[in-house]
Amino acid sequence: MIRFIARGEPGAYPGSAFVRTVARAEASRSLLGEEVVFTTVEDWLADPSGTEALLVERDAVPADLVDAVVEACTRDGVRLVVDLDDDLLSPSSRQRLVEGGYLESDLDGLERIVAAADAVVVSTDELASRIGALARSVHVVPNRLSPLVWTEPVDTVPTRRPTGSVRVLYMGSATHADDIAIVREAFDGRQTPFGSRLELDVVGVLDDDETWFTRLDVPRNARAYDRFSHWLRSHRRRWDIGIAPLADTEFNHAKSDLKFLEYTSLGLPTVASAIGPYAGTDRHGAVLVDNDPDAWFAALGELADYPDRRRSAVDESRGYVAEERTLDTEASLADWWAVLRPTG
Repeated sequence: MIRFIARGEPGAYPGSAFVRTVARAEASRSLLGEEVVFTTVEDWLADPSGTEALLVERDAVPADLVDAVVEACTRDGVRLVVDLDDDLLSPSSRQRLVEGGYLESDLDGLERIVAAADAVVVSTDELASRIGALARSVHVVPNRLSPLVWTEPVDTVPTRRPTGSVRVLYMGSATHADDIAIVREAFDGRQTPFGSRLELDVVGVLDDDETWFTRLDVPRNARAYDRFSHWLRSHRRRWDIGIAPLADTEFNHAKSDLKFLEYTSLGLPTVASAIGPYAGTDRHGAVLVDNDPDAWFAALGELADYPDRRRSAVDESRGYVAEERTLDTEASLADWWAVLRPTG
């Protein structure tokens, strides 16, 4: 049996754990008949018997238990795999995280388990290149979406808007405050050439209300990733465009294109910064722009003024996500299982 340790718990997983591991575990059960089962580190250490491989999501094993987990895997012949979807260990990222409240000892623990793991799974080539010096074996398994979470029908909430307004969605965690600041001047009240008014809705990221956007609070019962996606999809008629601004930093260059996948599943065209994880997404319908307020306003204004361009962009990106970035076939799980249970 494959077991995994992640932050959260069944029914209350955060986004990274759900996308990287839980969604694949659910798809493996339905498509392959394979069991990939959640456990806590304490429960697993108490009884690791029957474990073929142990998958650890990010820093879900506390630093003071890392050595015990590694020793148990070595003793019992359990394959140890670590999944990372962010650069948490390069010198610049460590400094950034410590300044944000991370403990050096926790990052030391993560580094030890990454170094000891039989394999490390990451979401991008850039992240693989950074982890390569620390890990024995690194494998790129791109993010893919769960069809159960993103395509099952949901009831939508009716929405009303002033004539001529085009609503734009940005969603993200509190770590993205520098990213959303890039587009502030694009929402300064200007009208597009055809008289459209751009209105920005922000989900997460910022705690304070400001005049240039509307902050939408996520209900407490919708904080887990699968419930959050259901809540987003129930409100999808509210928005016309999704945006993914990204500051040009070393940390951000190792991130993934997950927002592009999620906006596509909401039926929204994506406008994104032309850096790092979004480079190349314009081949699949995304609109890429430089991190300049006027460039952002021009790109958003064109989509606002021409609804047919929004529709064609979404059609193109939907085809790509459906064919290559959805966990709906055995082939979509093959790269993940090749790491968990290598055959050669």
